[in-house]
Amino acid sequence: DLKPENVLLQSTGHVSLTDFDLSCLTSCKPQLLVPSTNDKKKGQHAPIFMAEPMRASNSFVGTHEYLAPE
Repeated sequence: DLKPENVLLQSTGHVSLTDFDLSCLTSCKPQLLVPSTNDKKKGQHAPIFMAEPMRASNSFVGTHEYLAPE
């Protein structure tokens, strides 16, 4: 949900979008994806941390006031 409660603003002006309503412990397989050093693009790319749940959720959730009208 994109709503005021899910927007965090740091003192530096950096904005983070969050949604803790569905936070729960789940089994996942964390991975650290490191860009290849053979990449011809200039500049250094930061590694990406990815932790996807092992099973999908088939439910619909949202805050009624912020749902799209359709």
